[in-house]
Parts: sequence; C-alpha cells; structure tokens
Amino acid sequence: MQKLTWLHHTTKPAFMKILSASAMLFIFTVTAFMDPPIKKAGTNFKTTATERKIQAAILLDVSGSMEGLIEQAKAQLWNMVTIMGKARCEEGSPRIEIALYEYGRSTNSPKAGYIKQISPFTSDLDQLSQELLKLTTNGSEEYCGQVIYTSLNELKWDSSSTDYKVIFIAGNEEFLQGPVHYIKACELANKK
Repeated sequence: MQKLTWLHHTTKPAFMKILSASAMLFIFTVTAFMDPPIKKAGTNFKTTATERKIQAAILLDVSGSMEGLIEQAKAQLWNMVTIMGKARCEEGSPRIEIALYEYGRSTNSPKAGYIKQISPFTSDLDQLSQELLKLTTNGSEEYCGQVIYTSLNELKWDSSSTDYKVIFIAGNEEFLQGPVHYIKACELANKK
C-alpha cells in the first residue's frame, strides 16, 4: 500500500527556531516502507532487512533568498537523514540511500529549470554530507514542482513495496513557481 503525503510546514516552534519566521520548509513524502508486504496463503514469503531500503531525495533551494537561511536548512535536512539512519525493521537496519539536488541557482541550465543533481542515490553518507555542506546561495528561480518531477524521473527509485521512499524539499518561496505544477509531480510520485 502506498501513501502520499504533502505537508507545507511553517508553524511548529522547532522549525521556526531553525529556519526563521520568513522561511518555509516543504516536505513531500511517498511511503511504502511502513506497511508490511502482503503474505499470500501457501507461500513462504519473508522479507529480510537486507532487502529493505530507505531512499530519500534532498532537494534544496539555493537561490539568493535563502541567504542567511541555507545553513539552518542544511542542518535540519541532515538531522532528518540522521534520524532515518536510526530506523529499524523486523530483522535489523534497512539500507539507507540518499540523493541530493540543488535548485534555484541561476548558473544552472535554464532548460533544466535551474536544477542540478549533486549526487544520485548513495550510501556514502560522509561524502554526501560534504556535498551538502558545500552548497551556497546564488540565484532566483525556485521551481519546486520541476525539481520534484526531475528527481522522480532521474533517480533510480526502487520498485519494491517494502521500501520507504521520501523526498525532502526545503525552500522559502511559494510552491507554485515554474513550468511544472507540483500536482503533476505528486501524480507521478503516486504512480511510482
């Protein structure tokens, strides 16, 4: 069973302390990992921990309006990765795979929606942390729907129904900018 959740989160005090009153954190989640696979009668189907994964894509707004907020946003996103690393399933720990995108940088290709993949899915969290910490601000076009859509199409998302799949998108501008509407991205996420 898949669940589709989209939260526009600006009210909790913890986020306000981290991102300031003018910032917004968008979290978009596609979940299949939490529901156990259906066991068919007469089969010896068993899912092991080595077969389970957590796949997360981090999409970070690096436009100029994030100046002063970028460091807090990176810290909050990395905190979410750390929490995922503590996840356990019936037989142990799932494999963690994280991807990283920046969006809103004016030096990135306009044809690509000012979006750049920094890292595909990787389990090397030390390297990914270094890449995340290197990101700085510079730009103006924040296309949330397009970066979600791009990550859904470019990344090698696992098709297993026992995996937890999530996209974290962090920025401080409205969610409706750009040529790809977020509803189109959500529809694609639901299909996948």
